[in-house]
Amino acid sequence: MPSTTSSITTPESTQTKRPIQKIPGDYGLPLLGPISDRLNFFYFQGQDAFFQTRIHKYNSTVFRTNMPPGPFISSDSRVVAVLDAASFSILFDLSNVEKKDVLTGTFVPSLSLTGGHRVLAYLDPSEPSHATLKHLIFSLLSLRRKHFIPEFRTTFSALFSNLEVQLSARREASFTALNDSAAFEFLTRAYFGVSPEMGSDFSSLTAKWLLPQVSPVKSFGFLPSMLEDFLLHTFPLPSALVKSDYKKLYDFFSKNRDLVSRRGRENSESLEKKHATISSSLSASTLTVG
Repeated sequence: MPSTTSSITTPESTQTKRPIQKIPGDYGLPLLGPISDRLNFFYFQGQDAFFQTRIHKYNSTVFRTNMPPGPFISSDSRVVAVLDAASFSILFDLSNVEKKDVLTGTFVPSLSLTGGHRVLAYLDPSEPSHATLKHLIFSLLSLRRKHFIPEFRTTFSALFSNLEVQLSARREASFTALNDSAAFEFLTRAYFGVSPEMGSDFSSLTAKWLLPQVSPVKSFGFLPSMLEDFLLHTFPLPSALVKSDYKKLYDFFSKNRDLVSRRGRENSESLEKKHATISSSLSASTLTVG
């Protein structure tokens, strides 16, 4: 029986080229446009309605707009909003998107709040220190990996026990306060193997330290709208307000940094001894066989 060969031809896939369209939207008049968008975002419309009305207005999920805080905290509040899954992938293309100083949007908190250093979250992957700091974080995670689940169980079991005690005594309990304290304790126990000193409220210190960094892009609702906008969104809060709190946090982590470094060295020395023992055993086995 003669052999036969058959070939299957697949038509070339054709891609429909869509015309490049101009991104809709505008930024309004200088100074007035950013302030108007900020007031709409926080107070007059709210975050969800702010984006929804513009999606309907421009018939597009990608458009130009201003984002808080605007004047006089941010020097440039202009952005292109990307609000659909199909377009969102562009944000992961580092050849088109720079991720330098964009963690909190269109402004960067004062470096005096972080000891004069730009922390990892504000660095673009192309910056040399980004890879170094990222490696440091993952090294610490690797060093302490066996402690995360046990410390989580211990810390949050204590959290719910404290909740039960408060409910039994007062018939009410503040979960938020206890959770913030437990979260801070879990992180310090998991990463450093230590607990905050008795009587210290590092979770509150952390919240106060974060306030000047996030207040320009948050609405807390405990002040009249225009007063809150003037106090929190128009001018940056001075870092001096939380200087003492930052110093306490710095001292705590600085003191326990040495503990992590020492444990890291001990871990490295232990691994080197194990490798040396294994090498000696292999050498002895080779000599015996020979």
